[in-house]
Amino acid sequence: MFTVTTGQLLRDAMASIEQAGTGEEEPAPVLLHSPPSDRAGHGGTVGWHPLVAIAAAGHIVQHWSDGWQHKGPFEVEAGSPAGRAAVLLYPGTPSFASRRLEAGGHPSDGIRVRELCGHHGCAEDAPAGPGSRCSAHFSDPVPTWRKDSTYWARIAIDAWRTKYPTRGEEKTLLDNERHRLIEGALSIGMRSSDLHETTGIDRAAIDRIADPQRAPEWEGHPLDGPA
Repeated sequence: MFTVTTGQLLRDAMASIEQAGTGEEEPAPVLLHSPPSDRAGHGGTVGWHPLVAIAAAGHIVQHWSDGWQHKGPFEVEAGSPAGRAAVLLYPGTPSFASRRLEAGGHPSDGIRVRELCGHHGCAEDAPAGPGSRCSAHFSDPVPTWRKDSTYWARIAIDAWRTKYPTRGEEKTLLDNERHRLIEGALSIGMRSSDLHETTGIDRAAIDRIADPQRAPEWEGHPLDGPA
């Protein structure tokens, strides 16, 4: 497994920029070696533009600084050479402390750094900051000082409510995101009443997702029934 540190990313990026000088020559990329993959276009050496490496290192130092996570080392979990993108993983000990980000792009068309769900291999965004879990992984182990197994669901709900502070009809329009959030929280045993209280989502909407009603059976002739 190829690993890097923030210091290494910054040193390699600055060395490349200095070597390129002030001319129009493209600086040499910072190379990351990702593991083989069965996915087309994934696996192998990814060349980050030096400014992408600086952006990734800066993001880690700024947002992963609640411990020693900002130093690393970080595993190169996955890479897309064609997309010039790679996923960095801080495995964490224990696993709830993991951090993951994806960075890529180019100064000419935009540099991208995004927090990923802390679950290894997941491509979804982290809903509530570094290491948080998406709705598909609310059941992941929680921090040892948290006695509540619904921790990941609760912080995702808090973040969602901050992002969408309004109540009523405006929230009902957010069907897809809302549906995934509710399903994930219910799947780990969060009560409908708690979901209603913390999100402001209508209780009837939560109950419909918790216990979908079957379509009424047609009692007439089969050829006359609904399609």
